[in-house]
Amino acid sequence: YRPFIYSIANFAALRCFEQIRNGPVLHRLPVCVVGIGGGYAYGAAGPSHHALEDLGALRALPGMRVVAPADPAQTRTVVSAVLRQEDPVYLRVGKGGNAAVPGLDGRFAWNEPAIIREGTDILFLATGAMALESRAAAELLAARGLSAAVGVMAHLPAESTPELVDVLRRHGTVLTAEEGTLTGGLSSLVGQAIAREGLACRLLCAGVTGRLAGPVGSRNHMLQRQGLDAASLASMAAARLNQAPAARAA
Repeated sequence: YRPFIYSIANFAALRCFEQIRNGPVLHRLPVCVVGIGGGYAYGAAGPSHHALEDLGALRALPGMRVVAPADPAQTRTVVSAVLRQEDPVYLRVGKGGNAAVPGLDGRFAWNEPAIIREGTDILFLATGAMALESRAAAELLAARGLSAAVGVMAHLPAESTPELVDVLRRHGTVLTAEEGTLTGGLSSLVGQAIAREGLACRLLCAGVTGRLAGPVGSRNHMLQRQGLDAASLASMAAARLNQAPAARAA
């Protein structure tokens, strides 16, 4: 049997952190901890219910596989993959009703980004529900004459992988998008890969910054406040791309 346990993501990941560390991680047991409602899914319930540090915290545990699927179809594929391996897993999912990400079609592989849109000017690399915002941001850039690729990195391994490095090597600018704090999450993983491999690609990081306390609202409101909605991501990318020619000339 493979135990699956679940609760609201911040409770499952953070309140139980020591038990996860000293139980399934220390003894390498195939337990899957499922965190429901990652990121700002619980919106107006406030910071006590926002799961923003979970990906970075559990990624720090040796041997723990951290996965944040982008939509229901990819979640089904991830669960099948979890059942076929022996490591403990943290699986962060939404609260329900998440829309399908166009072009993803349920694809998932350990260590490897799934490319859902090709482009030449910039790569949006997203994890979890930010894949949908990144895809929409790429469409907004297309209307401005900019070509954006989109990749979905559902699995956040402890170290950079050849598959990730290969994708990064093909792009001059990468914008990571994650619905959580930047420390320890997707941006940290990509930054490690760029630094260790000496890749010639610029890195932009979109994630949760600043104090966790403060005014709250719906998930969409919180994404807009943090610059994580599609329009904000597109503006961030466009600003970087508009600066790039001058920077190269200098």
